[in-house]
Amino acid sequence: MPRGVPRGARAMTQPSPPRRDARFVFAAQVLAADPATGTQREGTVENISRGGCFVRMREPFHVWARLRLWIVYRCQQFEAEVSVTHARGGHGMGIQFEKITPENQEMLEHWLREISG
Repeated sequence: MPRGVPRGARAMTQPSPPRRDARFVFAAQVLAADPATGTQREGTVENISRGGCFVRMREPFHVWARLRLWIVYRCQQFEAEVSVTHARGGHGMGIQFEKITPENQEMLEHWLREISG
């Protein structure tokens, strides 16, 4: 065992696997709603990819919450069913897109082409 690693702990020897999709810096307003409780919270998208986004939000929803998400960017509104993959109070939450209509998927693809430049 390497020096400085507490007994019973394992040293990290492999890097984390790469992300599936490239992420791009993105700034847009978000409304997230929990259909089960009716709770709604506003936030800001910080980065986005084909598979999801990171939403800056003071009070993020809990991990694995299933939400309805609306993103407004340049007078266009994107809508999807999503799940929360990770959350950090006072900071925000990672979102995975679960169900997207073909129209919203095309809008997302257009935004990604536009911002990837």
